Amino acid sequence: MAGKRTRTQQGSDSLEDLSVRTESLSLDEVNDRYEGEWILLLVTDEDERRNATRGRVLEHGKSDVQITRAIRRIRAKHPDVLLQTFVAGRRVMTGDAARQYLADLAISGQGFHARF
Repeated sequence: MAGKRTRTQQGSDSLEDLSVRTESLSLDEVNDRYEGEWILLLVTDEDERRNATRGRVLEHGKSDVQITRAIRRIRAKHPDVLLQTFVAGRRVMTGDAARQYLADLAISGQGFHARF
């Protein structure tokens, strides 16, 4: 529906209304569902290092301009809310997380064998 504006885009919703109408997702779910799109996330859970672990997608799209407008609109009404923006997609693992993933993969037997 090109050209049709949603209530979210019009900015008539309160943050509470937006939160109720959108489901809480893990970052992996957001990355899978919206791969390649800009995301504006209302952070709902954090880990011990204060990294977002779950949230509600308030806005998503191909344009960072759209996300910037949504941030300004939300910040004007809710300056203290915890928001995060990013481009969704596969995350690159490093260090301990990658080692743990590979160990889990080896144990599960779902890996592959290659000969060089």
